[in-house]
Amino acid sequence: MGFDPAIVLFGPVVLFLVAILVGVIVVALSPWEPPDAEESITQDADNFSGRLAAISQQIATLKAEVDHLDEEVELLRGERDQLRTVLTRVAELLE
Repeated sequence: MGFDPAIVLFGPVVLFLVAILVGVIVVALSPWEPPDAEESITQDADNFSGRLAAISQQIATLKAEVDHLDEEVELLRGERDQLRTVLTRVAELLE
């Protein structure tokens, strides 16, 4: 009789299935109590309102930063236009 890998693998497969069965039985027999729904909802609402307040602060901060950046963009555009005017004048003088 030769070496048959199917027979060798049959033992570990059976052990694995027994381990799964024991795990399912242990979980099924262990007591489980659901958390207090009202306390959980109140806690979730408090967490949500805190996150919402933090997000609204971040939005206000980002809006202020965007407004500041818009002002800087306008200043840079003005400087760009002045430089173009100067370069155009220099090009005219060099011709």
